[in-house]
Amino acid sequence: MTNLKISSISVVLFLLAHLGLISYFYPILPESVPMHFGSNGKAMSFSSKESMVFSHIAIIAALLIIFGIVVALLKSGKTVYFNLPNRDYWFAPERRAQSSNEALALLLWILCSVLGLFLFVFYSTAQAAITGANKLDALFFIGFAAFILVDMFIMISLFVRFSTIPK
Repeated sequence: MTNLKISSISVVLFLLAHLGLISYFYPILPESVPMHFGSNGKAMSFSSKESMVFSHIAIIAALLIIFGIVVALLKSGKTVYFNLPNRDYWFAPERRAQSSNEALALLLWILCSVLGLFLFVFYSTAQAAITGANKLDALFFIGFAAFILVDMFIMISLFVRFSTIPK
């Protein structure tokens, strides 16, 4: 199975995980849930559970639209919008299909990491509301650090992949 197929399947699995998490938590959330947290993890403002779920779904929809536009640009061959090393070489007509698929796979992994982060944000916020602590626990900050590390790895992979031209 190719990296593109695996990353595409992963995006779908993350979206299903979001639906599952929302379906599980919505009935047990209190009417008032924390929506914004300070750097110390304590809730600063509250909202209704409907607003929390709507905001979450709206953010996911916006992400999918943005990534959909990026994918459409990449598939259409409009690589002038992409700031990749050696772009003219890698997206020359004879290499465009393979390079586009490799870049797309890496972009989908970035989408997976962002979807994973928002999955973690929703879970942590729901847990804070349900427990009544109204504070993010240490696990949230570990998840956020993992998101940063994963994205750094993906970005380095993208740069390494396209920075060297074969001799």
